[in-house]
Order: sequence, then C-alpha cells, then structure tokens
Amino acid sequence: MFSFGLKHALAGGAPGGIDASFRTNIDIEVLVLGLVVSQMQYAVWWGVIAAAACAAVLVFAHRVLPTWFGVVSAVLATVSIGATLGVGLPHSAGLLAPGWMLAASVVVFRARGSQ
Repeated sequence: MFSFGLKHALAGGAPGGIDASFRTNIDIEVLVLGLVVSQMQYAVWWGVIAAAACAAVLVFAHRVLPTWFGVVSAVLATVSIGATLGVGLPHSAGLLAPGWMLAASVVVFRARGSQ
C-alpha cells in the first residue's frame, strides 16, 4: 500500500506520467521533493489502517469487540484502501485513521468499566 500510494503521489510529474508534458526536469525535482515532504507524514497512518482491518476481522470472526466497532473498522479500512488503489489518494489513511483511533478509544474506555 505504501509503495502504491507513493507511486500515485509521484506519477504526476514522472516521465510518462499524466502531467509529464507540462513540466520541465527542474519542476519534476521540485514536485518530487514537495510531494515527498507533503505526503510522507500520512504514510505512518497505514499501520493504523492495517490495525483497523485486523480489528474488523476479529469482530466478525470471533465477536471479541462490539459489532459497531467492527463496522466502523471495516468501512474506514475499505474506504482508505479503495481510495488509494482506485483513485490514487495515498493520504487517505492519514485522513481516516484518526477517526478509527477515536472509535478504538471509546471501545477501550467502555470495556474498561465492564470488567
């Protein structure tokens, strides 16, 4: 996922990319550096999206967490992976993963009182 997201982020200015005819070599260097600097902060969120996908599997296969949390996990993981593979939005994990972490915090907080 990380490599595919990086490929989409850099494809615009790469030779043969969608915007290759609009840019010079210097523009490509600036674009690559700019995209790496602006997009890499979202790459760390892919681990959280992987955890969301694993949580969805645990909920639906073993019922170890509330069903609503499994639905939230599955939807956020599917949308994030789909947005990266289908539309080329590699930063989608950084936009959706904090919402999953909030939902996970609610589950942990509520489960703590039930023991």
